[in-house]
Amino acid sequence: MVDNLDYFVKQFQNPYESTKAFCTFLKKNNLLSDNSDELVVDIGCGMGETLYYFANQFPYAKFIGVDLNADLVKKGKLIFHNEKITNVSLTENNLFFLTPELIRGHSGLISLATLSWMDQWKEALSKMCSLDSEWIAFSSLFFDGSINCEIKIQDYEAPSDSKPYTEYSYNIYSIPLIKKLLKENGYELINFEPFEIEKDISKPTHGRMGTYTVQTEHKKRLQLSGPLLMSWYFLAAKKIV
Repeated sequence: MVDNLDYFVKQFQNPYESTKAFCTFLKKNNLLSDNSDELVVDIGCGMGETLYYFANQFPYAKFIGVDLNADLVKKGKLIFHNEKITNVSLTENNLFFLTPELIRGHSGLISLATLSWMDQWKEALSKMCSLDSEWIAFSSLFFDGSINCEIKIQDYEAPSDSKPYTEYSYNIYSIPLIKKLLKENGYELINFEPFEIEKDISKPTHGRMGTYTVQTEHKKRLQLSGPLLMSWYFLAAKKIV
């Protein structure tokens, strides 16, 4: 089952600004181009909503989307089948069970809005590096100083079977720490940049987590979700040879 199906579905017709900006980030760092014919793997692909956009932006490339939610993968496959999009395939799998053989021939690995929601983030990043990609690019919540924040959300509007709330992570990771971990795993951080949204998003009325923007006195938009400042960054790394 999928708790927030609308979050995934609506992005097929209206891709998020962050998806478009991430695409530009890949091009700017010469990881993908309009004529790229590489195979790229997307970790935590959901229904493949990002790859739906990428399939048109990089028509000669091929993409494999990996997600452990079987229901999301099944629904995404149906959309790609109905739309006759042939350069994207989705598979149900767990990152920690992936091997280089299962994604043989790939050159790049992407992961959007996934790492901050993982409790085993160091192990997850190390596992991504072990898949032997030529390059890795991801988006998540980061801080450009040497401070790591492990944040637990307790949503009392969504009680679980054992508690009066549902608990999940909204972690913010230190970029210097990420850089060090990447280097230990054979990768060099080549670029990082904050994502600054260019449109206003109204605050949800339900009082729960959900992205919205506020403007500073200098007209800069800040993204928030519930009580948290969403410090989105894009990072790119290449394998050290």
